[in-house]
Amino acid sequence: EADAIENIIAEKADPNRQGAAIRKLACYTLIKEKYLPQLRSMAYEMRYIIQRKLLPEEIKENYEKDYHLLDRAEFFTLYRAETDTLRKEKLLRQALEVYPSFWVAANDLQALLIEKGKAEPKWLEPYAGKKWILTERVPNEVNENQAAALLMDERYGEAWQVSNQIVPNERNRMLRALCGVFSGRLEGNADVVAESSPRNAVVMALVQKKNEQALRLCDNLPANEAMTHYLRTVCHCRLDHAVEAEQEFAQAIKLDPELAKIAKSDADISIDIDKIATAK
Repeated sequence: EADAIENIIAEKADPNRQGAAIRKLACYTLIKEKYLPQLRSMAYEMRYIIQRKLLPEEIKENYEKDYHLLDRAEFFTLYRAETDTLRKEKLLRQALEVYPSFWVAANDLQALLIEKGKAEPKWLEPYAGKKWILTERVPNEVNENQAAALLMDERYGEAWQVSNQIVPNERNRMLRALCGVFSGRLEGNADVVAESSPRNAVVMALVQKKNEQALRLCDNLPANEAMTHYLRTVCHCRLDHAVEAEQEFAQAIKLDPELAKIAKSDADISIDIDKIATAK
């Protein structure tokens, strides 16, 4: 049998023709039943893992066990589902504790703090003012939020620098102008701020030492508001109108006594504050 098989292999180069010839041999049944099973014995083992996203309830359960177990996406699942602002802030701070370079969480935290009248510029300092975060372009919102936070933190020069990286649009026009004004860059910025409200128009005129114009613009302000009379006081003091300044200041502190404290640290108020406050 072996010689017959060797002859077929030697004579026929094509494996298909070899197989066909071998199957015609009288001994093929013996080969098929006895020897081929020994040569063709094979065993397979398959292993697999099924992965799925955790349900919100499961994420919350893991969070309550140990929030360090959560990945970035799971933190954001809880954050977006949360309605209480204090809880949202806590979740973002915990996410940044576990993942310090989680800039999306840092940006949302900064925005949340700005809405609450607070600012912690440290969160976006590694990213703001730059063009790229690793392979991603820095979103406009990152620079906008950081500029606003720096303004609130009275870091005006830094706010101006960051604002230069903001892609201009109508929504951030006022923010960019404020960064310019507070950093002493009035040209092209003071007019934008002045357009935003009658009071800001008065303030911008005063900032630019346009005192007579500022006094005229006070006529556009509500007559029964303490701040209107206070701004008129400033205008009259700058114009050396002592009598008018005293009259306006008396009316201002009558409507809002707290303005007397502010006036004491205001270099523009040149009248006798205590005398007027006592007389009222």
